[in-house]
Amino acid sequence: MLGMLRNAACYCLDVTAWMLLRDVTACEVVRVCLSQSTTAGLLGNVLHLPERRIDPPLVLSHNAIRDWLNICFVRQGRVRCQLGSSTVALHNMAATSGLLFALLVSACLTLYFGSYDVKGQEEQCDARYYDYDSFVCVCTEERCDSPGEILPPQDPEVLLSVLTTRDEHRFHVDTAPFHMSRQNPNAIIRINKSQTFQRILGFGAHFPDATGFNLLSLGEPAQRAIMEGYFSERGWKYNLARVPMAGVDSSVRPYTYDDVDNDATLEHFALAPEDYNYKLPFIKEAKELSEGLLVMASPWSAPAWMKTNGAINGTNGGAALKPEHYGLWAQYYLKFLQAYEAEGVQVWGLTPQNEPIFGSLPDFPFNCMGWTPEQQQEFVRDHLGPTLRDAGYGNILIFIFDDQRYYIEEFVTIVMADEAMSEWVSGVAMHWYMNFIPPDVQDTIHEMYPNLMLLMSEASNGVNPWEHHIFLGFWEHGEKYALDIIQNLNHWMVGWLDWNLAVDLLGGPNWAEFYADGPIIVNATAGEYYKNPSYYAMGHFSKFIPRDSLRVGIEVEDGTGSLLLDGTAVLTPEGHIVVVLLNRNETEVAIRLEEGGLAFDTRLPPKSMATLVWVASE
Repeated sequence: MLGMLRNAACYCLDVTAWMLLRDVTACEVVRVCLSQSTTAGLLGNVLHLPERRIDPPLVLSHNAIRDWLNICFVRQGRVRCQLGSSTVALHNMAATSGLLFALLVSACLTLYFGSYDVKGQEEQCDARYYDYDSFVCVCTEERCDSPGEILPPQDPEVLLSVLTTRDEHRFHVDTAPFHMSRQNPNAIIRINKSQTFQRILGFGAHFPDATGFNLLSLGEPAQRAIMEGYFSERGWKYNLARVPMAGVDSSVRPYTYDDVDNDATLEHFALAPEDYNYKLPFIKEAKELSEGLLVMASPWSAPAWMKTNGAINGTNGGAALKPEHYGLWAQYYLKFLQAYEAEGVQVWGLTPQNEPIFGSLPDFPFNCMGWTPEQQQEFVRDHLGPTLRDAGYGNILIFIFDDQRYYIEEFVTIVMADEAMSEWVSGVAMHWYMNFIPPDVQDTIHEMYPNLMLLMSEASNGVNPWEHHIFLGFWEHGEKYALDIIQNLNHWMVGWLDWNLAVDLLGGPNWAEFYADGPIIVNATAGEYYKNPSYYAMGHFSKFIPRDSLRVGIEVEDGTGSLLLDGTAVLTPEGHIVVVLLNRNETEVAIRLEEGGLAFDTRLPPKSMATLVWVASE
């Protein structure tokens, strides 16, 4: 029978049987059309398939089988779809050779899902439920799920999809040819690649002390797996990192690099043990794993003796840098840059202060320092910028603000009111907390200062004092990440950085007990760590949107008028369209994607996020 299949033409099959073979390479070209009458019966016979493994390791899902599905195969791992109307009807043969038909369909479906080199999931999620609506993926030193290297399609008629859902999937990989069904979609999503916006810088996270502390609480195999999961080609491909200059709340103690009182020459400036133990080793590893990693740095506080309140946090009525120390503080920056460069880490960008507004609040509980926009303008223009330039660090980018969106327009407008600031300022950094106003304020900033990059420099869940801080398997936290990234990309943001790479079961360590949730939760006692939904939300963007991708137009036409459906789209430097969609509804949504002359119908499960990749139309 295999000899008969080698010269197969294009067949239309009314399939009533199902059989899966692993090692068949017989079909040259096959077209399979599944009629509506048989699809329902076929699906009923393959309910077990999400747990079935195929080589290469892909998992065949129900979504892989669709009404009137056109599938064409070529051996040697190449796919050439020849979509057309001519078929040879073999219904009569089905009566006399049902096994042949089952074998034919099985062989060709195996070839389709196994020969297209997407590589996909190397290990499957070990799901575990706790007290929330979704699950975590459990990892140990011996085993952890990994997306593997997922290659974009090269055939212009094939679409790659990656799906994460609240109820079932974590980064499920699938491929299908472009096709349209007979059903009317709930929404039509139109991609316009001729409408272009900002270029994307990248995605990443921070290296506060807590990250290194938690990584070191695990064995070396688990440490390596976490770092590869975030920064390697097999993982999320993070290419941005932010490191605190000295201690932060996510440290085991409050400290700076010169806590010797009144050291007017910074003679005692020195990196801390935390840099050598918790930060630098893992930043260096990230640089090895991620080609082109860009590292930015921010201070949370100057030494207490430089500040008006004499404390690292906001006690004694708020915290600000004494004006007589502006020049010395710029020298402190310079010493930090030189010290990190000596350790093999070159800093690409800086912010003058983490959350300058919070530092002005009386009795703020952790490391902080307040700046008005007028003070930040003076410091950057008259001290930090010239100091870096004169020392040969003038190529380092300065991002002002680095605080919450609700005050961004006023702060940036005041800082940039002096035209001289354009010499020193390259961008505006922003945090996601306390987003009381919509993201379209970023459109205003872009219109006023089109040469300034907008960068989301920090985000984390579970930070409010009244909240429980660790949410093992809470879908909403992943959904919030995806929604925020989509909204910010659609309003001129060039990059998005998460906070801690890993936290413990309390959300720390944190000397100020200001705990927060994280994408990865480490349970050192059990030798396990848990990947939250937010971990996979990050991968839906960072793994498929490389640096210098160009955001393009996307229009979501809601046929119902009430859908919670969000999306963003980019054109990659390699010529692929990448669309990330978020379905916040409790119901399935039927969508139609349109780009150029291409169209594709699919369904997004309830509470799901999906990344779709295809070759851009001519």
